[in-house]
Amino acid sequence: MSVKVMGVVFDRFPEGGGLMVLALKLADHAHDDGTHIFPSVDSLAQKTRQSDRTVQRQIEKMVKAGWLIRVSGNKGGRGLSNEYCINPKWLAGEDISFDEKGDILSNPEKDDNLSPKEKGDIDDKKGDIQGEKGDIDDGKGDTAMSPEPSVTNFNHQVTVNAARGGPPSWLPADAWKAFVEMRKKIRKPLTEYAAELAIEKLTELRAEGHDPKAVLDQSTLNSWQGLFALKSDASGQKRAPRINQTPKDYGKSGRL
Repeated sequence: MSVKVMGVVFDRFPEGGGLMVLALKLADHAHDDGTHIFPSVDSLAQKTRQSDRTVQRQIEKMVKAGWLIRVSGNKGGRGLSNEYCINPKWLAGEDISFDEKGDILSNPEKDDNLSPKEKGDIDDKKGDIQGEKGDIDDGKGDTAMSPEPSVTNFNHQVTVNAARGGPPSWLPADAWKAFVEMRKKIRKPLTEYAAELAIEKLTELRAEGHDPKAVLDQSTLNSWQGLFALKSDASGQKRAPRINQTPKDYGKSGRL
């Protein structure tokens, strides 16, 4: 997990919604330089709450635009996931834009092509992720979809403070600790995977303009198992509902 790359994506990615959530998840799999991204479609679809087909189309747009680069090499092939990297020029400050149809367009004034000598071979064809299981045979026995180090023991570490280099810098440690303690009290303790899902849910809600602390406090105050969007008052300001005022989508989304 690269908190550094996730922060850049959150600050500069020019589109919201499912495309941004996917971009954040790809950044979550990247090293700090934006490389070594090779999750499976199944995993991305599950963690972004989208269909496999939608994820494939979104990745195709990213690759076609040059924001995401599919790297040719020994890690690609039939039955295996492709390896990707986020365009280093974009990470360095160059911009991309979207047209009226939501397709990513490279900045026409800037050359986003990378030479194979500098960055390795780049496959310019449409970037479909081929492997359904995400298993990578790289000759070293590395497992592509092994749990991220930041998520391992995350549930325990972040209840005390923001674990070093692990959870996002914007995560309010006190509010998270209170939420975790509440889950224990209602006998629904967070598993490590549930903690990961909770962070992803907070990331989505934050991208939609909701304050993570208010979202956590809302669930803690009402002893809710899940995390839900804040309602808006007459002035348009997002606010938490009254105690025990169950959201309409409770039981349908947000439960962890």
